Amino acid sequence: MTACPVCKQLQHQFKNYDAHTPPASTRERLRRGLRGLLRALPAGTPLPGTLAGQAGSPFGGRVRVCTECGHAVMETPPDLAGLKRYYGRQYWSERPTQDGHGAQRGQTRATAQVELVRECRRLAGQPDLPSETLEIGAAWAGATLRFKELSGDSVRTSVCEPGEHWSGHYAQHNIERLAEYYPFEATRQFDHIHSSHWLEHVLDLESTRRALASQLKPGGTLFMEVPNCGAPYWELNLSDNPHIHFFTAVSLRRAFSDLGLSCLHCAEYGMSLQERAAGVRPAAEQHAANPGGIWLRAVFLNPA
Repeated sequence: MTACPVCKQLQHQFKNYDAHTPPASTRERLRRGLRGLLRALPAGTPLPGTLAGQAGSPFGGRVRVCTECGHAVMETPPDLAGLKRYYGRQYWSERPTQDGHGAQRGQTRATAQVELVRECRRLAGQPDLPSETLEIGAAWAGATLRFKELSGDSVRTSVCEPGEHWSGHYAQHNIERLAEYYPFEATRQFDHIHSSHWLEHVLDLESTRRALASQLKPGGTLFMEVPNCGAPYWELNLSDNPHIHFFTAVSLRRAFSDLGLSCLHCAEYGMSLQERAAGVRPAAEQHAANPGGIWLRAVFLNPA
């Protein structure tokens, strides 16, 4: 029997990946049937762009949900080669780069995240602005840009990001790209490591969380934002793609406190899960703490 990757308990239940409840309408039944047919097609079958994304996704099957801490993980995740193919090409081909309203909304969220980090660092007796940062799964690198702005560009900033089309953006803003994928062999530690909606995509959670803990300087902080996948999440038809891990507040805290990091803050943020399931798009101002919100934000401290 497979153990939970966070609390190591053996008891679990299964949920469907990507839309977790029985279809509520004929349209939904047809949509799911089409997805199944597309994924059964031979590799290389020519399809229009939107259909190709559905057929080429390496994510599907069942999700194993721990009955102890609530953490969930795909029963059969893609292998490492499949993940690299997906994030190297398909992922960003299905998503626009940050510009216009998307950039504003993304930067508003990054600004709110950085303000939370600064508050937690002050309460922990640390300078509110770190001297050296690493942002993982950085893309636009909104948090990194905010740290640079607040420090007068005195913070040494680095990122880890597989999307090649961001290279010019990083060069323009004097951001060092250390690696494409994490974990990587780092030659130094960081005052702050920042990640937003990346941890749920990793294949090996154990090696990832241990690397994160080891790369924090004493007194350094770690920020994580992930989707909120507590019990209500599984009662709604929400899109998981391309998640591998599904965190609850309990499992997110345990993932790092079990390694000796102190949890300074962990709470739910954003619009409600019910609003998200109804198709409401998050507005730029919806970044306050909100019980039952769609995101979990946590800040950890290395007390060593």
